Amino acid sequence: MFPGYPKQRDMWRKIQVVERVFTPAECAEIIAMFDETRAIKATIKETNSHDNLVRQSRVQWIYYTPESEALYKKLWDLTQKVNEKIWQFQLSGFYDALQLTEYQTGQFYTWHEDNMSPAHSTRKLSLVVQLTDPCQYSGGELVVFPDEHASRAIGSVTFFPSFLTHRVTHVSSGTRYSLVAWTTGEPFR
Repeated sequence: MFPGYPKQRDMWRKIQVVERVFTPAECAEIIAMFDETRAIKATIKETNSHDNLVRQSRVQWIYYTPESEALYKKLWDLTQKVNEKIWQFQLSGFYDALQLTEYQTGQFYTWHEDNMSPAHSTRKLSLVVQLTDPCQYSGGELVVFPDEHASRAIGSVTFFPSFLTHRVTHVSSGTRYSLVAWTTGEPFR
């Protein structure tokens, strides 16, 4: 190690997983929010366009409402605890509404970062809730570069800094649902 090398740097490159945050019944309730009539084809954030070579999935936004308040509170409280223990980023809230994502057989999202474009530069932490029982699909793994695999346990939440490169591999059978959120705060300095 050379002088001045931040010892915590390796911690910034790691994922953190909290198991059993949501019960299977709670995961089923979240999946039930996926409304076929409101689901849209996922876009690429930098251009707000569709590119089937980069991303194939459908999404639906879960906005903060009285009905979703408990879900938001549970995720925010957990996020604050994990952030305080690991990264200690200055966070002010969620960047956007929660994104309920559906990956059907053959769908995927190639390597990308969640905060690389100027419009998304204040995204600090990404979190992914595993909603589908892993017995109900194959493939569809969340992988953080170079080869760190997120938990597939139903109800688990995986956290990682939004500047880390990650992907969702092709779903080879079944359907995978996840709930995605990003935190925001003052720009890094």
